[in-house]
Amino acid sequence: MKYKNLSNQKIYIDDKEITSGGQGAIHKVTNSNSVAKIYKDLDNLKKAKLNEKIRFMIANPPFDSSTPQEIIDSIIWPTDVLYDRRGFVGFVMPFVKDSIELSNLVFMKKKHIANPIIQKFKKDNNSDFFRQRLIMCYNLASVLKVIHQRNQYVVVDLKPQNVLIDITGKIVLIDIDSIQVKTFNDTYYADAWTDDYAPPEFHNRKINPKAEISPSWDYFAFASTAYQLLFQIPAFMGSVDGQTTLVEKIAKYYFPHGKNRRKFRVIPKPHEEFRQLSSDVKRAFIDSFDNEPMYRADFGVWVDCLASQIGGMSAPKKNIFTPKVKKTSSPPPKQNPTVQRQRVLNRIAFKQLFLRFFSKIKVILSLLLFVIVFFAIISYLVEYIQKVNQVDVYGNIFDLEKHYSTTEDKLGKLLDTQTINGIVWEQHIIKSKNGSTFGWIKKD
Repeated sequence: MKYKNLSNQKIYIDDKEITSGGQGAIHKVTNSNSVAKIYKDLDNLKKAKLNEKIRFMIANPPFDSSTPQEIIDSIIWPTDVLYDRRGFVGFVMPFVKDSIELSNLVFMKKKHIANPIIQKFKKDNNSDFFRQRLIMCYNLASVLKVIHQRNQYVVVDLKPQNVLIDITGKIVLIDIDSIQVKTFNDTYYADAWTDDYAPPEFHNRKINPKAEISPSWDYFAFASTAYQLLFQIPAFMGSVDGQTTLVEKIAKYYFPHGKNRRKFRVIPKPHEEFRQLSSDVKRAFIDSFDNEPMYRADFGVWVDCLASQIGGMSAPKKNIFTPKVKKTSSPPPKQNPTVQRQRVLNRIAFKQLFLRFFSKIKVILSLLLFVIVFFAIISYLVEYIQKVNQVDVYGNIFDLEKHYSTTEDKLGKLLDTQTINGIVWEQHIIKSKNGSTFGWIKKD
């Protein structure tokens, strides 16, 4: 088959398909170390969008001259666009030889068990198994860190099936054309995602995958992939009453090492190997699975904490894994947490500060309420006493009136006048044989 590229040069590809999928097929480019993805059944609008998206990706790769070559080689990025007389048909990308899907090291299917790559990294045959798996996770995190660094790309459909590995342990990320691309003027949304690697907010319908996706989606998908690679079991696998599917457990944050661990009726044994991780790597997993999106471990955190644990592990003399990472003489001290750990500690400190402030406010409000109630009671008592005294005075008035009418006491100076219930009362000085006093009499 013959096509033309961006430079209007002729590009020949083999008729035979290497592999095919729902969107199209992969063909070998003649006399080249490249392959071509030829799309099928695209309408004109979809063709136009894909053409713009792929051309932007070619012009704006996530790596530059300062990026290590092993990272560049691990990202199967488009290198050219293909056209026929009807327009856009596909793109060219590097060819990956002698590799298998990372999923083969996760699920260990019997039909693939004889593959030399699987045999090399099989747990039963490998005394360096766990360290090798950590390095695979480190290499994948390093690749994703580069892809994210320009804030233009989110992979979205990140899963073991879209990662290849060769006999040396080299990690390669494929199916790049389906990623979300944010240009200077537009956003091309992701074409695909996989429910088992999608975060809780997707399953709880808080986000729409056909709209713009935040990088935190990839943080969750990476953590899910890394957990499966390390322990050969999905992170949310286990028996919980009322939750039968993996997606249901993801939506409810049912992670066996998280806040809902007591809700598990049965936790499968492979989860017990979680204890082999360093405290920082454990924290990165917990933050990714057990927290809101904004608190998930980003790829900078993953690269740092994985490198620290790998650097602190001794490697056997035989079967040493090829990819290298920066080693440290010893694991980082506990008092020197990673950036992610520090962020969590800061969040806890802020929460404690808020609780202390809130408790003080509660004390102040309680005292204020006490003072208000106290003065209300005092006011009521004063008013009550005044009323009682007033009644007593009126009672004395009748006594005085009776006393005045039966004695020869004389009224003195008028001191006050009060009208109560239509009756006029006068306060006088009353002069008697025993002296003078005050009293009220009814005025006729």
